[in-house]
Amino acid sequence: MRGNNFKKKWLGLWVIVLLFIPLTYAQTAKKPISYEVYDSWKSIQGTKISSDGRFVVYSLVPGEGDAELVVLDLQSGQEKRYPRGKEAVITADNKFVLYTISPPKAEVDKAKKEKKKPEEQPKNGLGIINLKSGELTTVDRVKSFKVPEDSGQYVAYLLEPPPAKEAEKIEKKEPEVKAGEKKEPEPKPAEKKEEKKPEKKKEPGSELIILDLETNKTISVLRVSEYTWTKDGRYLAYSVSSEKPEEDGAFILQPASGKTLALLKGQGHYVKLTFDEKGQNLAFLSDRNDYKEKVSPYRLYYWQEKMTEASEIAAPKTPALPAKNAPSENREPLFSKDGSLLFFGYAPIPEPEPEEAPELVKVDIWSWTDPELQSMQKVQAEDEKKKNYLAVCHLNTKERKIVVLGSEDLPEIRLSDDSHKALGINDLPYRQLISWDRDYADYFLVDINSGKRTRVLEKFPNSVSFSPDANYLIFYDDSIQAWFSYRLSDGKKFDLTSKLGPKFYREEWDTPNEPPAYGLAGWTENDASMLIYDRYDIWEVKPDGSSAKVLTQKFGRETNLVLRYQKFDPEEKAISLKKPLILSAFNEKTKATGFYRLDPAKSQPPDRLIYLDRMLGSLQKAKKAETYLFTIQTFEEFPDLWTSGPDFKNIKKISQANPQQAEYLWGKAELITYLNADGKELQAVLIKPENFDPNQ
Repeated sequence: MRGNNFKKKWLGLWVIVLLFIPLTYAQTAKKPISYEVYDSWKSIQGTKISSDGRFVVYSLVPGEGDAELVVLDLQSGQEKRYPRGKEAVITADNKFVLYTISPPKAEVDKAKKEKKKPEEQPKNGLGIINLKSGELTTVDRVKSFKVPEDSGQYVAYLLEPPPAKEAEKIEKKEPEVKAGEKKEPEPKPAEKKEEKKPEKKKEPGSELIILDLETNKTISVLRVSEYTWTKDGRYLAYSVSSEKPEEDGAFILQPASGKTLALLKGQGHYVKLTFDEKGQNLAFLSDRNDYKEKVSPYRLYYWQEKMTEASEIAAPKTPALPAKNAPSENREPLFSKDGSLLFFGYAPIPEPEPEEAPELVKVDIWSWTDPELQSMQKVQAEDEKKKNYLAVCHLNTKERKIVVLGSEDLPEIRLSDDSHKALGINDLPYRQLISWDRDYADYFLVDINSGKRTRVLEKFPNSVSFSPDANYLIFYDDSIQAWFSYRLSDGKKFDLTSKLGPKFYREEWDTPNEPPAYGLAGWTENDASMLIYDRYDIWEVKPDGSSAKVLTQKFGRETNLVLRYQKFDPEEKAISLKKPLILSAFNEKTKATGFYRLDPAKSQPPDRLIYLDRMLGSLQKAKKAETYLFTIQTFEEFPDLWTSGPDFKNIKKISQANPQQAEYLWGKAELITYLNADGKELQAVLIKPENFDPNQ
């Protein structure tokens, strides 16, 4: 009965809302919002802050139309806008901003409507902004660009192929015959030579420009199909795909000296160029040796600094690989952090297609015993063709030993952060069950030296991960509702949370399956401990379960605040407890949010930095400065960008994405509490039209 009355009250309220919309409009100069204006509303995308905290870049992207890049100098307050700019990158030295210039959407739509060929359609460009002088340089028809991660000196950009010119109509003329030469008679039909079989199609590359941003000097390389930088910008590796077979190859360029080294040459494809962390080793794949065959399997090549050419690591007949297998071009090689290990994919060599194959008849054949539904098999068909398994080459061994890690019965391998430990995952026995149940899998530790497998978990439904230093595995077992660790040195398993008191799983979970965990903040340095979330607080727990403490001093539970660690560096592997941590805070009852600072060295609750009856989010921090960037929003307020110093006392709004909102009737949101049909207290948000008068 209570539920029916509640529904009637809500229905009546919405009738009142609808009745008051015309009255509200009459009392103000604002316009009612309609679907025609939705596309004019902009979102903020690609937000970045320079490492010194001085510059902020972002794109304003409308629902329909052209984006606009905004570059703001926080020091001077000067703002500049660049039409159709997106995907901006700030160089490591904070001197330049590089971004993609999209073609006008109207031109793109027109070209599509006229059904122009892809090469004739409008193309992206490149914009280069000198942050000191404000000078803008633009380049037309740029396919892609890359800058070294840790250097701001160079940019490499690959141009689109030049637009094809219309073929001139030239009358065919007989070739001239020089004096003394006899004209060859036209062969009779029976005498004509057999037509050559069509050669393999190979997409030619285009021009690559390497620009020195400081001096504006350039280096040009033709017919480039793929390229990549070392992190420090010392080397640029690239591959050439040309109409002339002798020009194909993989090369390394040293931009400072302009010297180029040919690593491997010859007709074929050269793909997946990959440097190691220090830029001293390079790996790539090529089908050069078998390019002219019907099936041309790839080989793995390796170059080390000071070598004059690349050497072959793995090939179709490498003894360590299974028979009729070869390195796969569908997986990018990967070096371990210390450069001693090279991981690569391998796969069965496909059978050549018969020359006179009968026309294929397409039918769907499915059995109830199939591990997956037919619809899923169709969706995954393309991925199945690219399926490959992991192997590793030990580069520091004399014979460069290769060990197979993955296989058909262990299709997935995850590596530890240093890549010296491997975790194998096999869900094949449970594929059919997964269709209606959970994502079960068996987990194995795989020895990278021998390939030996040790089963750790069987039919386990949750994720498993390594600690940063790979001393432990960590996982949540929802059948016991506790976090566990597994010590790799002796295979011991530890229950970390069962006896700690609070629940580490979703307390108010209301679906008919096991509640998931609140999650991990991460590990501390040297695998000393892990930071685990309960509903409100953060716990520091030793990985062997020997001790645990509430790092946030139960402040979250006592104040109804959900406290969560804020990670600023995407490459952060471990959390340092030697410096203060920034936490986000969310009040479950009032929905207020904020940021707090916690000093792990002090046994005291976190300090409030900012706390508002609004939603704060998307917190970023400059890499080398105490400058923060975040958003603030409510139902009425768009999530614009704000900045602050370390104390969050003088926050400043720096964007105005949708000023046109002030022209339209909007509304207000009110948090209400009510009882449901079971008498349980619940919360809801009541949306009321602008200038709503409850007395009318």
